[in-house]
Amino acid sequence: MEYVKKITDKSELFDENGRLKYHSLANFDLCGLDLSDIDPSVWEHLRFFNTNFKNTGIKFIPAKLMSEYSRIKGPSLEFCNFENCDLSYLTDEDMLHTNIRGTNFRNTKLQVDFRNNKVFSLGFNPYCAVTMQDDSYRVNLKDGTILPIEYGDKPIYYFDYADLDIKFLENNPHIKISSGKLFEAIAEYFCSCYSTKDKIREEDFKNYYQTFLKFLEYDKEGKLKRFYSDMEPYFTCKEHYLDFFQGKVKNMEFDDLDLTYLDKKMLTSILFIQCDVYRLKLGVSYKELNKEQSRKQYISFMKSTSINELILPTSIHDWQNAGRRRLHGSKITMYTNLYLEFERICNMYCEFCRNETLEESPFDFNQIMNTFKRIYLHLNNIVVGGGEPTLYLKELKDLSQIINNLKRSHHPKLSIITNCSLNYEEYNALKSWRYKYNFYFSRHAVEDEENKRIFGDKYNQIMTTEDLMCIHERDKDTMCCTCMIGGTDSVSKILEYVRYVEYIGYQNILFQNLHLEDENNIPINIEERIMIESMEKLREQGFLVSQPIISNSNYVLYLLKKDKFTISFKIYKLHSFILDAWNKSPKRCFDISIDPSGNLHETWKEQNDITNSRKQKRIIAKRF
Repeated sequence: MEYVKKITDKSELFDENGRLKYHSLANFDLCGLDLSDIDPSVWEHLRFFNTNFKNTGIKFIPAKLMSEYSRIKGPSLEFCNFENCDLSYLTDEDMLHTNIRGTNFRNTKLQVDFRNNKVFSLGFNPYCAVTMQDDSYRVNLKDGTILPIEYGDKPIYYFDYADLDIKFLENNPHIKISSGKLFEAIAEYFCSCYSTKDKIREEDFKNYYQTFLKFLEYDKEGKLKRFYSDMEPYFTCKEHYLDFFQGKVKNMEFDDLDLTYLDKKMLTSILFIQCDVYRLKLGVSYKELNKEQSRKQYISFMKSTSINELILPTSIHDWQNAGRRRLHGSKITMYTNLYLEFERICNMYCEFCRNETLEESPFDFNQIMNTFKRIYLHLNNIVVGGGEPTLYLKELKDLSQIINNLKRSHHPKLSIITNCSLNYEEYNALKSWRYKYNFYFSRHAVEDEENKRIFGDKYNQIMTTEDLMCIHERDKDTMCCTCMIGGTDSVSKILEYVRYVEYIGYQNILFQNLHLEDENNIPINIEERIMIESMEKLREQGFLVSQPIISNSNYVLYLLKKDKFTISFKIYKLHSFILDAWNKSPKRCFDISIDPSGNLHETWKEQNDITNSRKQKRIIAKRF
């Protein structure tokens, strides 16, 4: 921009009373004047715009200047030149909401922290800034903004929230920009250049291509260069290039697409549209991208794209190995369940009971709580089982109180899986405790007598249908049915069980088969096809079936929902199947358990005692 008025002597700025003549220095050229001895308060409420302060040594507080536009919060230094002026005295507060678009800060020793979004204002269009929240303001570095050489030492992701263009990159070769931010700037630039690709002349296309290569020269991180080199062999026409310049990969087919080298910022700068990908590998967690949209649209940056296999980073044993990085991941892909046992004593005699296969473990409530407190903040769901946990009402009440006192900002779901051997009044009393329990009521048949036979209830302790209907807040509890031969063992009986649960006023059901790798279960386990066919029948009745959740405890969980009614099918698989399915699944959960002695195990079946020694416990404690 040109300067309208040239000031050759600073006396021209003041009247005979020593007062400033002007309310605005817009388009003034003050280059070379010595303004270092003028008090900063003199410049308050003045307008700076396209003002040349080069070599003036001016001292001022930007936050006290006049706002450039009445609709914008904060002042403006747009297109001003402060080259060789010492601005090292300015703080973040001094630059609050200041617009620096096109401003020259070369050799100013400016030390303001750009990572504070409230420091500099204005996004793509300054006239729209009024619609933004205060904490949403971004720094606008477009139109030739020049930053001091000191900003070249900032991390590569330092300017990821900023808006920049090719002119900024040319003026600031010392600045490090992440590949994701660079691709975002490229896409924004080309989106403003064209919208209809078929009307672009060959000469224009060549110019766009050269501009893209010019941008690419500033990819110091190298991820965009690699991504472009990976994609270019698939480009068969100029439209593919033009789509890519706008951040899109459109109408292409990939056998194996390995994007593990791309971070979240880079991935979210790309939009895959109507592509067909057989196998996609990513290097970031599922939540970092977004929740799944539909069966064929797994990721937010994949629009209408078919993905056959999705491979995400983590292995089946990563609950410990990945530490905090994993635990801060998605509650969908990284849901963590804890199964907590008090003692393996029960008042029923189920023939399929798993406790017969487990080693004896002395009961130590204090040690259980020590282990529990260490991992509590990383848990999403806590299930107290056994044995029969309601035989230990004192410990259940203590656990409720401990959880209530641990961390009020963290609220995992707390449940008890019980054989219904208390009366309904005692269960309702449990719901009134400080940290409320939900219940998994085990009931393996519709008819009361048939259910008692399966449990081996010798003394008529189990609640009847009438008792179950007296439970308070039944919509939060779950009816749990283990399907076995001689009980609920057919599609018709499963559907009858669903109707029964609706009749007694519950809204959640869990059907499960028996562990496949337990030899004692083989004679009475039902075929998997029965559960699959039952799900298909329920789908025909209007239930929506979710993507399967793979667990490290060797089961696959399906959720079926219709209105407020939820039915879960937990289907146990062979360990070899889980190992193969784990990396391909977009949804996973980690099941861990604490045995009666307080040892932490990697699965609910306690196949891997990962904290058996004191040394291992110390290592785990450090990780948490």
